[in-house]
Amino acid sequence: MAKSIRDIYFDIHSCMAFPTQGLKLKDIAKWCGFKWRQSQMDGFEAATLYGSSGNLTKAAKREVIEYNEDDLLALKHVLLYCTKMQELESVGTNASRSL
Repeated sequence: MAKSIRDIYFDIHSCMAFPTQGLKLKDIAKWCGFKWRQSQMDGFEAATLYGSSGNLTKAAKREVIEYNEDDLLALKHVLLYCTKMQELESVGTNASRSL
């Protein structure tokens, strides 16, 4: 299973630059138009809450689950954004070559 896990952080940053203050997924996804349900929570807070799972309220559990869901959806959103930009660039490059 570990062989199938891949960190795509460097893949994204090697082909795209984003005009954001930070390089975190939350910053980039927000710039690409993604809306977070748990806008105040960050990964550290989610991990801390998860680590104390025996003491979590139902509302706190729901927040952690939503944060984790949004984390995956945000990554998908950024990848789709990158793919779209790459396709637009390819169309523009091909159009200028035909002139």
